[in-house]
Amino acid sequence: MTFAKETRLYQADSSLENELFQEIEIRFQPNWEIRMSWEKDSIRNKALFDGKRIRYWLGENEIQNADFLKSKKRDLDAAGYVMTKPFDLLEGEKQLEYLGLKRLPDGKEYESVQVIDGLPETGNLDVWVYYFDPSDSRLMAYSVKTSDHTSLVMNGDFELFEGLLFPKSRISYRLQENGQIEYLRAEYRYADFNVKLRKTP
Repeated sequence: MTFAKETRLYQADSSLENELFQEIEIRFQPNWEIRMSWEKDSIRNKALFDGKRIRYWLGENEIQNADFLKSKKRDLDAAGYVMTKPFDLLEGEKQLEYLGLKRLPDGKEYESVQVIDGLPETGNLDVWVYYFDPSDSRLMAYSVKTSDHTSLVMNGDFELFEGLLFPKSRISYRLQENGQIEYLRAEYRYADFNVKLRKTP
């Protein structure tokens, strides 16, 4: 699967923090692979996880710093994680719980499913809630609570490609402890989806 992603990040005062245009490729079979490329300050950046290790190039120079590569691995994981939902919610050791109808800031009610992902003993534990349209089960939003903040991401319009429904736009809000919107954190736009499906015998 390949697609283009445009990201705009905002500060709490609504000022633009960063703007990024990325080309992303994800392979699901035979092994999980993801690569991203983008240009910043006229320099081409490339990040790749081939299923075993992370690699990063700044222009023609490959970066070897372990801490830097670890941070880029988190970026790749995040990009892949949200694009595989809700398809892989039943995989691994995720804990699922149906929460019923929940009202979001747009005033609409959605069927909600809480997903606890990670192991408590490792300290790497995130609590996600996925919100589905009651009329057609379309994934419309998700929230995630991490150790230091809670975010709500809402899908806008969609694109249908080869029978698969992809988001064309998303907005991300940083939430207060009471669940109310604190500020707009990010806007995402997606384009040029291309999916090659593996043919079954």
